[in-house]
Amino acid sequence: MKHLQADDQLINKLMDETFGESGSKDVSNESGDLLSYFNTKNHKALINRSSQIEDSFKRRRVVYTKAEIRTSGSILRFEVNGEKLDFPKNWSLLESLTMGSGNRLYRSGVQVNEDNQLFEVLSNFIGGPKEMAFLKYQGEIYLVHTKQGADESLEWLDNYILEENVSRKAA
Repeated sequence: MKHLQADDQLINKLMDETFGESGSKDVSNESGDLLSYFNTKNHKALINRSSQIEDSFKRRRVVYTKAEIRTSGSILRFEVNGEKLDFPKNWSLLESLTMGSGNRLYRSGVQVNEDNQLFEVLSNFIGGPKEMAFLKYQGEIYLVHTKQGADESLEWLDNYILEENVSRKAA
């Protein structure tokens, strides 16, 4: 009985959300196409989540850059200290980062071997000892870094990604 009541509440909520926004420009009200409506809603939710991670970076004073995909999807471009750096998607850990779905995190010296070539190359452009990580979050790829030994390290990202992945599996 309790299960049926929860299902009824969910259906009522979806119907209210779908048809209750008649004052706004809404795909479902104009065309009756619910698939388009829910795809639009889902896209907006994903954009908000990407903004949340970027807000977290800013609050924690973590430097980040979002990868720009170049040359028909085979090159990732990062802008680091005014320099544009292009890396093939199949080079080093970028290959495993870009393959598959879900959120992933690779921190220098933690999930990957300390002498990873990609982190070595980037350290020349970032300057000084830094803790670095590559993050794939909601389909976007980020390079984040901070000073090594700083009070605010990148350890919080481990927990953030773990919580996100657990909540996605539960949904």
